[in-house]
Amino acid sequence: MAILTTKYTIAWYGVDGETECSNAPISDFLGSYDTSGNYQGPWADRLSDLSSVEIYGYEEGAPKTFSGMLMQYGDGLQGFTELKCGRMYLIKNFALLPVEIPGLVPSADGVDMGRVVPV
Repeated sequence: MAILTTKYTIAWYGVDGETECSNAPISDFLGSYDTSGNYQGPWADRLSDLSSVEIYGYEEGAPKTFSGMLMQYGDGLQGFTELKCGRMYLIKNFALLPVEIPGLVPSADGVDMGRVVPV
């Protein structure tokens, strides 16, 4: 598990050997909007900060983005909506929301804390 504490985080999703890894919907830790446009999640008091969260990944052979700014418009505008096991992500969190993401393994130059490689 990781709690985001920096403006930029490079991390792997999925920890080798802890439990069976399964993809994680981003809405599980950032929340979501219902069909009436009401936010459901832990950051109701910081919606303007939530809009500054961006997650960059690589999906279907191309770079993709999840943008907190687009959350209120539904999943159709997002490049992806879940973190996938064994993938690396760049997370921009300019508002420094203390987002907790189970199974996320932060990385740094020369550090490898254990990642899952897809089979």
